[in-house]
Formats: sequence, C-alpha cells, structure tokens
Amino acid sequence: MHYAVDAGDHHRCRTTESIAKTSGHSTPLACVRPAPRFCKPTRRTTPPDTTITTPPNDPPTVSATPEITSADKLRRLQQSLDETQALSLLGSWEWDVASGALSWSAQTFRNFGLEPGPSAPSFEDYLSRLHPEDRELVINTVQTAVVSGRPFDYFHRVIRTDGGVRTMHARGRLVSNPGDPPRMVGTGQDVTDMLTLQAESAVLAAEADASQRSKFLSDGTDDLYATMDYEQRLAELARHVVPAMADWCAIDTVQDDGSFKRVTVVHPDPAKIAMALELEKEYPEDTTQPSSRTQVLASGVPAFFPSIGRELIEAGAKDARHAELIHSLGLRSFITIPLIARGNKLGTLTVVMAESGRNYNEKDLELMTELGRRSAVAIDNARLHQEVHKKNSLLGELLEEQNATNETLSAQAVEMEMAQESLRDAAQELERSNRELIEAEARYKFLSDAIPVQVWTSLPDGSLDYVSGRTAEFFGLSAEQLVGAGWTNVVHPDDLAATGAAWSQSLTSGEHYETEFRLLSSTGDWLWHLGRAIPWRDSDEKIVRWFGSNTNIHAQKLLSEERERLKGEAEAANKAKMEFLAAMSHELRTPLNAVNGYADLLLMEIPGPLVGDQRDFIARIQRSGKFLLGLINDVLSFAKIDAGALEVRREEVKIGEVLDSIHTLVEPQIRAKNQVYRYHGSDDGCSVLGDLDKIEQVVINLLTNASKFTPEGGSIELSCTSEKGIVHIAVKDDGRGIAADQIEKIFDPFVQVDRKSNASSQQGVGLGLAISRELARAMGGDLKCESAPGAGSTFTFSLPTK
Repeated sequence: MHYAVDAGDHHRCRTTESIAKTSGHSTPLACVRPAPRFCKPTRRTTPPDTTITTPPNDPPTVSATPEITSADKLRRLQQSLDETQALSLLGSWEWDVASGALSWSAQTFRNFGLEPGPSAPSFEDYLSRLHPEDRELVINTVQTAVVSGRPFDYFHRVIRTDGGVRTMHARGRLVSNPGDPPRMVGTGQDVTDMLTLQAESAVLAAEADASQRSKFLSDGTDDLYATMDYEQRLAELARHVVPAMADWCAIDTVQDDGSFKRVTVVHPDPAKIAMALELEKEYPEDTTQPSSRTQVLASGVPAFFPSIGRELIEAGAKDARHAELIHSLGLRSFITIPLIARGNKLGTLTVVMAESGRNYNEKDLELMTELGRRSAVAIDNARLHQEVHKKNSLLGELLEEQNATNETLSAQAVEMEMAQESLRDAAQELERSNRELIEAEARYKFLSDAIPVQVWTSLPDGSLDYVSGRTAEFFGLSAEQLVGAGWTNVVHPDDLAATGAAWSQSLTSGEHYETEFRLLSSTGDWLWHLGRAIPWRDSDEKIVRWFGSNTNIHAQKLLSEERERLKGEAEAANKAKMEFLAAMSHELRTPLNAVNGYADLLLMEIPGPLVGDQRDFIARIQRSGKFLLGLINDVLSFAKIDAGALEVRREEVKIGEVLDSIHTLVEPQIRAKNQVYRYHGSDDGCSVLGDLDKIEQVVINLLTNASKFTPEGGSIELSCTSEKGIVHIAVKDDGRGIAADQIEKIFDPFVQVDRKSNASSQQGVGLGLAISRELARAMGGDLKCESAPGAGSTFTFSLPTK
C-alpha cells in the first residue's frame, strides 16, 4: 500500500559529510530515507549468522551430564532471536556514528530481499535501496535524531532486488554512553501486509457503514412518498430514527402564521417526554439563538453540536433552574436540520444523543442532512399534491362550465359527473336522514307523551325549550305557556329554594340533577315528584342540552311517611313492652326473692326446728321459686333481644378460665344425677372476643339442657377446639336425640320438641336455646346442633378468636 507523505516533510538530501559535520564527528554519515521497521539492535562483534567457535580444552572427563558452555548459551540465544525476528518480520540494526560502520540482523537482510551475510551493505548502498520519494525523509529524520538525541518512529518504503516495493516501520534512537563513541540502534519491521489488511478492513468497514446508512435512509424514507398523510409518516420516521441514530427525535413543521407545529417527539421514556414538554412550556425557545429552529430554518444551515458540555448549557440557559432541567435530560450531542424543498421552508428535524452515551460526527451530520432533504421533499410533495388537488377541483368546475372539448377535459367532466352522482346520492341520503329525523322526533314526542313521566328539555343556561304533552296536561297549561313561564309558578314555595339551588349546582358543575319537590297539578293538589336531568354533550364535551323528567312519587312518599309512622308506633310499643316487662319483673322478683329468702331461713331452722315433712315442703317451695325466677329472667332477656335492646360487650375473654369455672360449678350437679361427666379442657392462652357473662350463660344453659335430656347413667362431654380463627365449644350427650326436621325448630322461642314424651322437658317455657343462639350471634358467633334419634346430640357454640 502506498504510504502518503506530506511534501512539507521532504528536504533535499544531504551528503554523509554534512551529516557528520552536523553531528560533530569527522566520519561521514550516510543519508537515510524512512528505513524499514527496524528491531532493537543487538550489539555484537561478529556478523549475524556467524558461527562462534571456542578453542578446544583439555580432554573432557567422563560426566553424566555434559556441561553447557557460555558459547552454547550465546549461540542458543542468537538462534532464538533470529527465529523471533523472522516470525515478526522485525529486523534490527546498529550504526556506529563515528566510523559509519553498519551491522544488520539476518531478518534485516531478508526485509530488503537479500540473503543474510557476514557484513551489512554500505550506507550509500542502503540509501539506494530506499524508495526515491522517501530518501530525503530518512536523511532528515536521522539527522534530527543525531543532533537532538530524541528517538524516531516513522514509515518508509524499500525497493527489493526483484522490483517489489515493501513498507517498513522504522524505529531507533541514539545511544551515547560516557567514554564510548556514539552509535544508533534501531529496528525495521515489514508492515506491508498488515497495512494492506488494515486498508482493506477500512474499505470494508466504510462500505458496510455506507450500506447501513443507505439502508437506514431507504428504510426510513421509502414510505414517505406513499401517502399524502405526511404527518403520520413523519411520526413513523421519527420512531425509525430512535434508537438507531438518536435517543430523541423531534419533527416540527411551519404553519401558515409562521409558528411551529410539533408533529412528533419520540423517546423510549414517556416520563422524559413529559419533562421535555414541561421544560419547553416553562422556558420557550429563544428564537434569536443561532441554534433555535427559527434561525436554523432562516439560515438553511444545520445546527450541529458534537458535544454539549455544562458550559454550553449554562451559557444558553435563562436561569439556574433552566440549566438544571436541561442537565436532567442528559443531553450529549444534537443536530437540527432545516427542512427546505424548492426554496420553501417547511420545518426542522432535530435528533439528540443522551443516555446512550454516543456523540454525533460529520458523517452523522451528512446522514441527517440527507434524511432531512428527503423528508422535506416528501412534505413538499404532499403539500404540492394537496394544492394540485385543490386546483384540479377548481379546474373541474371551470371545465364543467365551459363544456370541455378535449379528452382531458372530457375525462374530468366524467369525473365531475360521477361527483355529481355522489352528490345526488348524498342528497338522497340527507333527505332520507331528514325523514328519519322527523320520524325519530315524532317517536320521541309520542314516547314522551305516552310514558307516565313528565319529559322536558332545557338549554345549557337552564331555560326550558320543550315539554311533553303529558307534562303540560298535568299542569293544565299549554306547552308554550309552561316553556315561557318555567317552573317557578308550579313548584311548592317551601321547595322552591332547595330545588333552585340543586338545579344551579348541576348547571355549574355539569353533574346529574336529582331532587324531590312538590308540583301543583291541574286539580290544585300539591303532589310529590322526583326531578332528574342529565346533560347531553358534543364532541368537545360541551353541554348543548339537558334532558329531564319529573316522576310522580306522591304515593311512595305517602307510603314512606306511613312506614315511618308505623315504625315509630312499633318502637313506642316495644319501649312500652320493655317498660312493662321491666316493671313486671321487678314486681314479680320482689315477692319471689322474699319467698326464696324466707324458705332459706326456714331450711336453716332459724325460727325453730322443722318437723315431719316440713323440710321437704319448704325445699319444694324454694325450688319452685328459683325456677319461677329463672323463667322471669328468660322472658325478660328474650324481650330485650326481640326489641334490639340487649347490650353485649366485645372484649377479650380467656376461654379456658371460663370453662374451668363452669366445670367446677356444674360437675357436682351432673354427677348428682348419676350421669358421667367428662371435661377435656381448652388450649392454653386461647382467647375469644365476647361478653364473659353471656358466654357463661350460653355454656351453662347447654350443659343444663344436656343433663335434663340425658337419662341416669348417660354421659355428657364438654370440649373446646380452635380452627382458622374460630373457637368451637361443644357439649355432647347420649340422650334420645332430635329428628333432622326438628333441629331448627328447637331454636325457635317457646318451642319444646316432644314435650309430652319427656317429663323433664316440661320444665321451662322453651326460651333457653332461642336466647343462647341470639346471644352467640350478637357476639359474632353462632350456635348449631347435630343430632339423630337414639344417637344423642352435640351443640357447638362458636366464637371468633381475638
């Protein structure tokens, strides 16, 4: 590959004497062009490839391992060096500046196309083998290195004996040690093939890059001319540019008034697009800046910023906040291309590099300029097509008036006739639509008059513009009278203010209107109505009309008032019942407590000793009194539940402690009836939410019922388990059981199943289970029963855990 050298570096070749004079030495120096790429010289006293022999020593002694001499080591090192240089095409040389003696390595000979020999060519012979155009460069470079003592590194060409031209990479430096004559050492490497490969790679890379850029332009712009909706295609073009050639892409077109219209802006992150739009809104573009869209389009010259630094941003920012907002977008490089076609300034194309970390270069500027040119042509073509289309339409009308005489005008006349046919079709369609509209209006009027609801419409300001015939008939007025007067004269004076306020609120907010008011009917009665209205909006969400109705709810209103009255009476009756029960319970409890008290005193024989059957009679009196007191308490509890006046606490209750205390209380009573009683306890620390007193009441009632309906010798079990946030307290007996169709009935008040077949069931009035279930449900739990005839019963009392 030819190595180009700047002509300014060429100097006239000096003689070896002049170099010697310059260096301060009397021995002539040889002129040197850029030498082959030299290896670092190895100083030696014998020529390369010279075999070094050593004088024989005394006869060797017998040894298991021959001794390696220094000469052998030197020879091996020399061979290794030669092989390394041959592999890398890197030869070395050494030049004695004072004597002019030049020594080459074997590879240096081969780089010049020569067979390695014991001595190097003379300096003049060396110069003769250089390319004529490079000799002066070599001489000047060597002279400079000798005078300055600085190393050199350059390329030059040599001409081999077979005529071939090879490029060498030469490196060297002056070595001047105290007491030794100065000498220069260097290397020369044949880089011809490497440079050729690099050049070919560069060409291929350039071709690939050009192909990619051409494909990018083709893919992005081919469809620009396929449709006249150029804004849609420009938006697709912007999405094509991002992320292939930009992190941001914005396209703006110029409107008739000179302002810019943002056709599209593309970025992968919608949040950053919103940030950029907010930034542009808060800090409008300064049209006087050279980089502004206005100035770029006016000058026709792209704005190109390969690198956007903090200084550049702060210089263009209006204040510190403006600068920080720009910094937050992470802009690195941008290009704004003017979109100009046929001298028409159509808009701008802006591309920006940001978070990808890339920067634009001159080739990117060329690519974006071409993309902008094609985009401008597409926009101009689309606008031209629109303009031509308008002119063709106008021409068609003129040609129709002049009765066209040539083929082109005739064809356009045919087109015009087709257009007229379309217009006739459109007119017929419009006429049909008008008929349908008239029919729809008639149907609407019919429906509004037929349905048992008053229908009306109003303008956006709230003034009536239509009422149905039924509406006018209700008021005994004509539709025109009612529309003209409005609602003021027909709404009850007591309801007028509230109705007007609700209507004004709806007119202001656009919310649905709904209120109740009384209207004056044609019979002179004030009847309750429910007024409703909804807005009808156009495509811009602007209210164009209100559609409303008035529904007669007078009967429902009276019924509601009647329900409220009956509800009040029922509440009063419940209250009276509760007061009566409370008074009666007090009146009954007082003598019963006295009877029970005196019975206790008699049994304690405080008045005197009892004789005969007195103790048994008094005990019966005592049991009957306590039973009667229990019945009174049950009736009072049920009345409170029925009236919704029962108070139930919701607090944490340690269920184990409750069951333990109940177990201690009921075990002696159950065992006294010769029944087997088992208590399985509960989990330690298990708590429920409920009322302690009510929980004890329910469990004791269940155990009492189990004992009551279980024969002597039967068994009763009390257990407690916890599952999925629910505690289950179970009371199981092996009594006669309950039929499946009777299980739910036992929880009804005043119901006792099979009362006659069991004498024990005749005790009580059948409120215990009804009260127990209501108490359980009031605490957020439940009470259920599982039973079968002859298999006993299991009552499960469930409560939620803490």
